[in-house]
Amino acid sequence: MKVLILPNAFKGSLTAPAAGKIIKKHAPKNARVKVIADGGDGIIDAFLSNNKNLKILKFKVSDAYGKKHFAPCVLLNKKTALIETAKICGLGGIAKKDLRVLDSTSYGVGEMIMQAAKKGVKNFYVGLGGVACNDGGAGMARAMGVNFFNSKGIKIPDTTKGLVSLHSFDTEDLKVKGLQFFALTDVVNPLLGPKGSAAVYGPQKSKKLSEVAVIEKALITYNNVLTKQFKKDISTIPGTGAAGAIAAGMLAFLNARFINGAEFIFNKFKIEDLIKKADLVITTEGKLDEQTFMGKAPFHAVRLAGKYNKPLAFICGKNEIKNYKNKSITAVFELCALCKNEEDSLKKAAKLLNKTAAVLFNSRPRPKH
Repeated sequence: MKVLILPNAFKGSLTAPAAGKIIKKHAPKNARVKVIADGGDGIIDAFLSNNKNLKILKFKVSDAYGKKHFAPCVLLNKKTALIETAKICGLGGIAKKDLRVLDSTSYGVGEMIMQAAKKGVKNFYVGLGGVACNDGGAGMARAMGVNFFNSKGIKIPDTTKGLVSLHSFDTEDLKVKGLQFFALTDVVNPLLGPKGSAAVYGPQKSKKLSEVAVIEKALITYNNVLTKQFKKDISTIPGTGAAGAIAAGMLAFLNARFINGAEFIFNKFKIEDLIKKADLVITTEGKLDEQTFMGKAPFHAVRLAGKYNKPLAFICGKNEIKNYKNKSITAVFELCALCKNEEDSLKKAAKLLNKTAAVLFNSRPRPKH
């Protein structure tokens, strides 16, 4: 039996490579593992797991609060790099009490781009998601030469709240000649509004909910100035709200092309061909809910399994989809069902996944005929 394991991360507990390793222990010896990701957190892990020969470069960059650290980027070829915003200015590991979204910046993303460009990189694929900042990519643009001013012509701080006093900018020193940018994301949220960057993602980056209103105000001011100077309003374009709206900055200043991150990975590693040849497909995610079916990596696994009439087992921390069989999912294995609560399942994720994988391969869904 040909088993294809397509692990996506269990956010807050298990990385995709770790999940894949646990499941493979219980699978037939010829089972294949191809790590998948949505375009944000975990995209570098996915590439490194699926291609051991890729070269890693490390650069000293600023995190979301300006602290220097080393972050990786991966060379896909001599002139093409893959960057992951979560590894530069990520939210992971920051306690709620330590969040400072109004003082945050995407400056480190621009620092990495400029340092990689000096090494000869011309094409940048930027995985968007999992960041602690919400400055619309203004910090990134600042690191690349854009200057932002208040009404008195004084440079504003490189922070989210600094945008509240934004009046104008100049791009005379913007260093993008000969460079191409691709924004990788599964997010369709726009820059502003009830489904925008601040409203949807601001709360997870904020210590207090009152800060979300300040983020929205900052992004409205930012968009007004962008619209005035570029003669184009990008605030309703799907995807511009991704990664603290770094996507908006990439579109406005870098003329980036938006690409679905999961599709990018599936195409790069020819995962559709592997699904076509498989007898059983297994995929994973922390939570199986309606958002899963909005362009996320496991959705592509489900869609393609359905296309080729392959049985698909979905292992998740928590399942909120009751009619999953209507969505081309053969069976769901829920880690939460094996413990007291959701918090407990996060702590014991590895142990529970080990147990679940053993059960799955004892009563695995049969191939469709």
